[in-house]
Amino acid sequence: MARQRSEHLKKALHSRIARNDYQSPHNLRGEIVFQTLRDLHARHAEELVSVQWHGRAGGQIRLIEDQEIRTAFGSSIGRIAHSHHWPINRLVGGSLTPRLGAPSFAPTAWTVNEIKIACMLRCADAAHMDRRRAPSLTYALTQPQGVSDDHWRFQSKLNKPTTEDDSIIYATGESFDLSEARAWWLCYDTLTMLDNEIRKSNSVLRDNGLSPFAIKQVAGTSDPIALSNYIRVSGWKPVNAEIRVSNPIHLAQTLGGRNLYGPNFLAPVRELLQNAVDAVRARRIVSQRSNTWGTVRLRIEKTSSDTWLHVDDTGIGMSEATLTGALLDFGNSFWRTHALRDEWPGLESSGLQVIGKFGIGFFSVFLLGDRVKVTSRRCDAGKVDAKVLEFENIGSRPIVRLPNPEELLEDYVTTVSVKLDDKIVNNEDDDVRFFLPRGPHKKIRLDEWVPEQLSQMIRLVSGVDVDIVFETLNAKHHHAANWTAVDSGQFLTELAGDFPDTDFLNAHAPLLRVLRDQNGNIFGRAAICASIDRRAPLHIERSTSGIAVGGFNVAAAADWCVGLLTGETSDASRGRARHNVPKDVLAAWASEQAHLITEDKFGLQERIRSAERIDAIGGDPGELPFVFCGGALVTKTKFLEIVGRERKVLFLLNAGYEERLHWLNINIIGLSILSRQLLPYVCVAGWDEHSDRVFNDEDNEELVSDPPNEISQNQLRLPAINARLLILLSEVWRSPTKIKLDRTQVFTTQRFRTSTERWVLIVEPK
Repeated sequence: MARQRSEHLKKALHSRIARNDYQSPHNLRGEIVFQTLRDLHARHAEELVSVQWHGRAGGQIRLIEDQEIRTAFGSSIGRIAHSHHWPINRLVGGSLTPRLGAPSFAPTAWTVNEIKIACMLRCADAAHMDRRRAPSLTYALTQPQGVSDDHWRFQSKLNKPTTEDDSIIYATGESFDLSEARAWWLCYDTLTMLDNEIRKSNSVLRDNGLSPFAIKQVAGTSDPIALSNYIRVSGWKPVNAEIRVSNPIHLAQTLGGRNLYGPNFLAPVRELLQNAVDAVRARRIVSQRSNTWGTVRLRIEKTSSDTWLHVDDTGIGMSEATLTGALLDFGNSFWRTHALRDEWPGLESSGLQVIGKFGIGFFSVFLLGDRVKVTSRRCDAGKVDAKVLEFENIGSRPIVRLPNPEELLEDYVTTVSVKLDDKIVNNEDDDVRFFLPRGPHKKIRLDEWVPEQLSQMIRLVSGVDVDIVFETLNAKHHHAANWTAVDSGQFLTELAGDFPDTDFLNAHAPLLRVLRDQNGNIFGRAAICASIDRRAPLHIERSTSGIAVGGFNVAAAADWCVGLLTGETSDASRGRARHNVPKDVLAAWASEQAHLITEDKFGLQERIRSAERIDAIGGDPGELPFVFCGGALVTKTKFLEIVGRERKVLFLLNAGYEERLHWLNINIIGLSILSRQLLPYVCVAGWDEHSDRVFNDEDNEELVSDPPNEISQNQLRLPAINARLLILLSEVWRSPTKIKLDRTQVFTTQRFRTSTERWVLIVEPK
């Protein structure tokens, strides 16, 4: 019964987690404690036979007093007790022995079959439910809540079970009314679990040459209506209306392929690599390896007739149960199932951070081809335990077989292999973008597209903390696990992928710094992007920045960044992500960048743009020029000092054709302004080859016709730097701002016969 209750609790916990239902964590405490104690109880049951206690009189007390019985069967009893918590397929394959010989005091013909005893105890425990387990006095004293209350309610109504032919029958004399519907459904689920336990145990017994139990099923569990003939209801009808998937293969084909990932065939390669990296990270914990141990390898193999893509890893591997169970459970990630706890006790609570969380990534492999093979064994098992799960296509039933000698790799535990579709290899699929070069569409041979795709794959893994080896037809590459410490130029070259720009990379490589918090947690390796050269292709900046989810570069970062920032995504296709760098870490890193961007290495426009970007993300631009104010370039600190004193700012505007007003940028300030002494609070901000309009046409015409005019900030078409300056003014003045458009004097003196009035935005505290 504990196992049935545990299964119900696990479903409840997973349901709440899926709904992000964290509002009342204390409500889950009892359930979590129960589940934890149950796991620990099962694990330590095996050890109880060898434990001894000290009695009051000083003697030793043991669970089994007879030493000969304890020596002969103690370990066996412990294993059988522990097996009560195992998945049933673990009973065979060496975990339990089918023939244990007799102790010295018993006849030689006597033997013990651990598997049969384990099956008997599992079924007997699961079948132990009726009102004898739920006495009314105990219920009144304990006042159980939640799931425990439902268990008490349904068991208190059950009479003793009976048998008929090959069925065990549970029935109630008292009906369940509508208020007890939840308890009835729990009874149905529990009896269904018992039915499954009996069927699986009989299957194990038959497979091991043993006679199955006389009881083959639980009566009525095939359908809720059928069970209501035995477990009566009153005033309602138990219709099985739960959400279910009637065609899981179609679901996997639909959501695990192009409908989710689109025609970008880099996605399935990423999913395969992510799964391999997760396995290696888990192996580090299981085998107590260093945080740079382990290797993943991607190979492209050309045979006489086919082209195969293989992904090998040295991770924890998969047992046959995982290969045929969790791996094929679409939408349910192995890392978030109870199977992880059964296969690798302690791994779930070790702090392991995995990338896979949706349970659909493996199925994307069928985008590359129909024929797929997965060869694996547990890392703590021998090669003889390896199995191959083989698919002819996603719609056919896979087979499990023993591997051929060439499928067993000496240094790797798991290999996923896919025979690439001929249309992909020959570049005949118009929807496929993975194996096409960037730029104009053209047909290319296999040996031509491999280098193109290799650069994309290298860029993809540029932030992964696992060694990844790429072996393609005519190129190789080794990505190092210590990506935060490798040479800066090498790191940026990987990140730049197939768009390397030597000057750009060489300028920014010395600026790269690792982003860390006070606890040493890493949030990226990056530099402020100081380039504003519009002659350079736009993709240069984009291709040298990225957001890494679990180390994989899945999305472009903001234009202020060169390098990688860590991030997170809730997108199953991982097509979008956002960085998760804490504000204080980002600000400290940006402030450090200000000291690295010096006049001897970067031009004026680059230093101004860098100062704007550093300020925008919370850093201190330090001595970098920030704005043009009072006739000179000044730092942010100096600017705030001036406006704090003057309590006024005049933003210079540029009047174009028909008095259409544009923002004046620093790089287009003319000699007519530079040759005169400006008032100290006259300001120009931003460096851009193209000045932006200040208003839309309708507002511009109305406002310039009869100045001065009070305007709202909503009427302004604000560039980012000007919007930022308005925020700074409000902060330094500790007041909202008021804005006015006018033509006014901006110089300290007036030249003879020369107009010194200019269009300006006057900003003052309210």
